[in-house]
Amino acid sequence: MMTTSRAACLLLAGLFPAMAGADPGAFFDYGADITYQSDDNQTRAEATRDKVEDQSVLVSGTISKDFQPSFRQLLTFRGFAEIERFDDIDTLDRNSLGLSAAWRWQPDSSFLAPIFEVSLSYQDDDIETDARDSGVTRAQAFVTRRITDRLTGTLGLEHRKRDSDGSVWDLEDSRWFMNLDLMVNRHGAAYFTFSRISGDTFSSAQFQFCNGATAPGELIGLIDGSTALEPDEAYNNALCGDWIAYRLDATSSIFTLGYNHGFSHTLSLDASVTEAQVRGENDNEYDRRLFRVTLLKRF
Repeated sequence: MMTTSRAACLLLAGLFPAMAGADPGAFFDYGADITYQSDDNQTRAEATRDKVEDQSVLVSGTISKDFQPSFRQLLTFRGFAEIERFDDIDTLDRNSLGLSAAWRWQPDSSFLAPIFEVSLSYQDDDIETDARDSGVTRAQAFVTRRITDRLTGTLGLEHRKRDSDGSVWDLEDSRWFMNLDLMVNRHGAAYFTFSRISGDTFSSAQFQFCNGATAPGELIGLIDGSTALEPDEAYNNALCGDWIAYRLDATSSIFTLGYNHGFSHTLSLDASVTEAQVRGENDNEYDRRLFRVTLLKRF
């Protein structure tokens, strides 16, 4: 799940020229975002007893450079850094560095002409709990097209691979997604995104409770169907009980509804709510809701 929205990109980065904020004379473009996030199921757990609610603050900075091979093409290279700090489970605190490249092409300059984009990115996640340290590679392709003068649609595909120090967090998945952006007024856009993901997921659960009792038998069934299993030291170090993490094949449906308001050509505020419905092997099912507020600044 992405930290910033398509609506924010539309407002700040140029699909709607009235809101574009890039300085054509600058050698590099810079950006900084700060995001507050509330998560009602950080552990991605099925059982209520294993669900951990938490909140975090994410600060990110970007530096990018655009090249224009032709009038209708744009190449963008970007470097970024992220710092995320959690309120309760500080063993999940994260520092990340990454690089990405994107190629954008518009076949003609008519109002309804689609914009095609392909991108490749790599991100190194350094997490307080070493087993979760990861390198994440993401390839994406999508097409964006104005439907009316106020409504824009996007349809795309993505493949993601995560290589981690721990076996449970070695994850690979693919998703298709669709997005609609509606310009409410010249300063604001509402958006809706649906994603369908197939591939690996992971969950954390208590194998032994704080009072020494062992988890009921349904957890054993989930463990038997897992493709990887190991102690979850992030929760073992932060909470009582004996926590394990397990990986399963799953299909996920992700719904996001949000609104972005631009205060100027370079500043906007984005608020969104995301609902994830995950259906894994051996009837492992969990829901997760995230609420985000992001302040975006471009220089």
